[in-house]
Amino acid sequence: MAYTQSSFSKVKIDEEIALIEKDGGARRQGLFKGSTTDGVTIYWTTYNKEFTLSYSQMSAVLVKGGQTIVNSKLNENGTVTAAPSLNNNPYSLTNLKPQ
Repeated sequence: MAYTQSSFSKVKIDEEIALIEKDGGARRQGLFKGSTTDGVTIYWTTYNKEFTLSYSQMSAVLVKGGQTIVNSKLNENGTVTAAPSLNNNPYSLTNLKPQ
């Protein structure tokens, strides 16, 4: 499944977002400005200008998902998968149990 305009139906205007490109994995982070049938436009904060990426060039999209860090994955169907927290990581220091 690929990203489409409907994938972004729940993303709010000016919400922080990161677009990850297929070729090279470049991360373009900025503020969501909108989606069309061709792609997604963000205000690219790194260069203070608008940037549009076509759906065919996207490998992943990250959104806040209620967190302060943009690291929750926006799925192609429009749902959001939260990034695992350290508390849920079986290998984190707080979850290691003595043998």
